[in-house]
Amino acid sequence: MSSESISNSIFYFKKFLLIGIKNLFSVFILLVGFFGSLQSFGVSQSIGTVQGSTVSNAKVGDWIQGCYASGDVESDPDYLSGIALIDQKEFLWFTFAYEDENCKQAYLIFSRKFKTLNLENSKFEVTSVTYRSLTDEVTEALNLIAFCGFTDWETYQEREVAGLECGDYKPARKGELQSVDLRLEEDSLYIDRGQIEYRRIQYAVL
Repeated sequence: MSSESISNSIFYFKKFLLIGIKNLFSVFILLVGFFGSLQSFGVSQSIGTVQGSTVSNAKVGDWIQGCYASGDVESDPDYLSGIALIDQKEFLWFTFAYEDENCKQAYLIFSRKFKTLNLENSKFEVTSVTYRSLTDEVTEALNLIAFCGFTDWETYQEREVAGLECGDYKPARKGELQSVDLRLEEDSLYIDRGQIEYRRIQYAVL
């Protein structure tokens, strides 16, 4: 799924939203609490330290994408950032949507989860596609427009939407095979032909 598609799916309901956001720290607490400790995905690697010499091994690790504007950047931009957790068994890809240009007030998490079939050739199997509202205002808007066909969205509750109609965007079905381009350029990773780089997360060694 391209960054343009992500922006389009967010724009579909964004015009209904009111501003009222938790801070970004709360988002990461939710993320870590729901999906477990990042230690499960090889977080002991520090930036610039890549185990193994193959391209596929170089992709393994935890990556973070800085704040950037997407969509109609002139009149009504979407502000996004991302996290990608990649190993030989699983690829977890999270996009955070914000109202503010500094990406400090997130209102939505869009998550895609894949089973890794062949990391070297970027072949994956879709296991889950979800949205998670982070504010009551967003939840109300999602219910108002019956986003993805649901009128019972709840704040902070993850909702599985794989294979459903979500406005102009239809997420992949569970079990669908996909090629997600993972392009390495020196210390940067570019995902699905996106132009905004991901940088390897550096964790302190205790």
